[in-house]
Amino acid sequence: MAFEKNLEKAKEKAKKVKLFAHDVHGVLTPNTFFCDIEGKRKYSFWHMDGFGDLSLTANGIQIAFLDTTSIDGEGLYRARELKLDKFYYKVQNKVAKIEELKKDLGIGDENIGYIGCEVTD
Repeated sequence: MAFEKNLEKAKEKAKKVKLFAHDVHGVLTPNTFFCDIEGKRKYSFWHMDGFGDLSLTANGIQIAFLDTTSIDGEGLYRARELKLDKFYYKVQNKVAKIEELKKDLGIGDENIGYIGCEVTD
């Protein structure tokens, strides 16, 4: 179920999260881009999403950016600005990448939080 109706149960589940993974475009951005006359793209980020990631890392939860698109300057800059060391791009199979991260970190499904913006997420 995508939405937990029992708040206490949801809180207990949230306490187990050790890794929060999310898409970049459409999650940290308003899913729009600006394009100049030469075709160069620029993305904008919502400041409070960065605050959310920083709040999680301050509480011991690791963050991973998982994006299907190629790396762009803004996404890499944002990851570095937030001091994240898990930034993956051109990820065609996000489930496989999360399985890899679970193995590397020694955690299970109950320790993962995830949000995406694509139908395949």
